[in-house]
Amino acid sequence: MDAAALPGWVMLDVYVYRRDDVPFPSDNPTVARGDNSRGDAVGVWFGLDEPPRPSEIYFKWPAGKGDCWVCVLGADGDSVLFQMGYLTASGLMMFDYLVYQSGGGGGPALHRLPPLDGTTFEEAQSRVHAEGSYWVTNQYLRRIDCLDMGIVRRRASQEIAVAELEELQQLPSIFPANRGSSSLDLGNVMWDWESDTVIHMCFVDYYNGVLLCNVFDPSPELLYLEFPVKIPGLDRLRHGRSWPLVYQTIGLTRDHFKFVSVVRDDGLIEEDPAPGCGFTVTSWFLSTEPEGAEMTWVKEHCITSDRLWACHGFATLPRSPLQYPLLSLSMPNMFYFVLTQQGDRSLGYYYDDTWIVAIDMTCGKLSTTFRYIKAVEESTPEEVTERIGYKYWCFEPFLPTEFPSYFK
Repeated sequence: MDAAALPGWVMLDVYVYRRDDVPFPSDNPTVARGDNSRGDAVGVWFGLDEPPRPSEIYFKWPAGKGDCWVCVLGADGDSVLFQMGYLTASGLMMFDYLVYQSGGGGGPALHRLPPLDGTTFEEAQSRVHAEGSYWVTNQYLRRIDCLDMGIVRRRASQEIAVAELEELQQLPSIFPANRGSSSLDLGNVMWDWESDTVIHMCFVDYYNGVLLCNVFDPSPELLYLEFPVKIPGLDRLRHGRSWPLVYQTIGLTRDHFKFVSVVRDDGLIEEDPAPGCGFTVTSWFLSTEPEGAEMTWVKEHCITSDRLWACHGFATLPRSPLQYPLLSLSMPNMFYFVLTQQGDRSLGYYYDDTWIVAIDMTCGKLSTTFRYIKAVEESTPEEVTERIGYKYWCFEPFLPTEFPSYFK
């Protein structure tokens, strides 16, 4: 694989393929090696493809048997943040955080971060011996679910920062992004706050809004920004964390922060849509013009399903609501979506026929498609079959990242 031929940005499938019993590929320039806090040798590499085809993650951890896992927390610039988890002999759940970096000129590297409080093997063991127990906090449980933590790279240098939004009994100082907003009850907002994801060091609660933070500032502030709209009927007690990710996203393109929502015509969220259920896709960008002005959401695009279905390319695709919006990192007006329909249940297992579609929002045209999931065939590798089953029960958004461009 020639590094010069790598795509400028990719859609990472956060499903991690384990490669514990195979050698590192000698022809893949993305290979990086490291270790975890108990001394296990680990390594990671990627199978990179141009969008809309997702790129794949391969992780080698020969000693990571049994109750061990690897997941992706975020990406920015040349860096990807991983969490490794495993149980110790005494039953403690341990976390390590690794940063993959493709830039720097010396080839890719895999760095283990300094430990968070109570997460390294030796420190946790000593706490058990000293205190006789190991308390499980809500923050600890949220770490298990890979919440509240993200990575950001300072564009003007090679500095990176990894930050965690920690829950405290006393609210920190939080300010509205628009200081003139006097009707906002921040105490009430933060009482209900639960981060669903972290994007470019924006802590996102898809029910409440965004907390912006410049973590490179010596005295960083948390700024609260409301979304331009809320999806009707969306309720955390009913829909949990997964459903908000299906119909909305926030992301950074080359020119702006953007927010995208998909609203079904039937007003429903979790229920299976009826055939031909219509929808509307709307996007906004965050403006600070003129320079120094307050942050304002400006509506950018609004496209209905009727307009999309009239496109020639949609003739062979299912007429169902678009899901999991994702913003292109190279073309600001190109949006990607997931499109599904129920698979053949007579085959004896559950799956959804799934496509990834790219839509040019400036003209409302279908640009390209990729068939992501289909029925298992005899030639389908076992690990792909496992991924298909996993995706039916736990589909996760793809992660846009431009780290391949740093190889060039």
